[in-house]
Amino acid sequence: MIVSSLLFWASLHSYFERARGGPGRLVPVEPELTWRQPDTPGPAMADAHFEVVNQGGRSVRVLSIASGCACTTPSIDPSVIAPGATGKITFQATPVPVGERIVVITLNTDSPSTPAVPLTLRLIGSRRPPFVLSAKGDLAGLRADDPDESREVRVLTVEEGPAGPSPRLESDLSFLAFDGPRIASEGPYTEPGTICRTYVYRLRIVSAPAEVPFLGTIKVVDPWDQSRPISLNVKGGREATDSSHAFDVDHLRKGPGRGLRSSGHVLRTSGWTFRGTAG
Repeated sequence: MIVSSLLFWASLHSYFERARGGPGRLVPVEPELTWRQPDTPGPAMADAHFEVVNQGGRSVRVLSIASGCACTTPSIDPSVIAPGATGKITFQATPVPVGERIVVITLNTDSPSTPAVPLTLRLIGSRRPPFVLSAKGDLAGLRADDPDESREVRVLTVEEGPAGPSPRLESDLSFLAFDGPRIASEGPYTEPGTICRTYVYRLRIVSAPAEVPFLGTIKVVDPWDQSRPISLNVKGGREATDSSHAFDVDHLRKGPGRGLRSSGHVLRTSGWTFRGTAG
């Protein structure tokens, strides 16, 4: 009953506005749509369309369509929408296999009432929880000669219900060890009943590397699907402190009368320490 009354008054208002010859006004039939990736092999383009109705008294011209994502190619038909008529916006978008992507489409019009009409498309991947969504960490520039050196690795999962088995971390660098994990945060995901959890691991150097500088990987193993690990690069070294790698550069010269003067400034690079300033 209430809904019918609201529709009646909206229709009546639109009628009198058109009768007065007021400005055009574009109103989306549905301002937000959700598209789910089909659970079938191979990618599928998201074919979606919106509709807007001119509830004003004059025609509205759509001047341009702006997309918040380069993955979409929207178009509208017709570009000039008469009073009481409907315009259809169609576009294709590249979906995501996992997670969610939000694409905002904005219609820029010549109407003073609705100069910009926003439309929102939610693209949802087909992979069902539980799974590891992403992993990251500040793993560059590890100091092998610092016993207090440690870094964090943060792993984001999508789960349903209570926390299940935690992701496992492995590395081809035998001198690395991992503490944890602890659950740092959790909150709702895109679908009802799904939960995003952040697992935090502490990386430590427990023995001296055989070679410096070193380069390796950390592999984050999904406990629910071990065929899809995530790899993170790790690299580091140590600062030279012995006299064989630390020397003054006063005697390094580019030519007669030009060189570097000693000033106490230090430049460190690739395990070597240079002292001096440009002369």
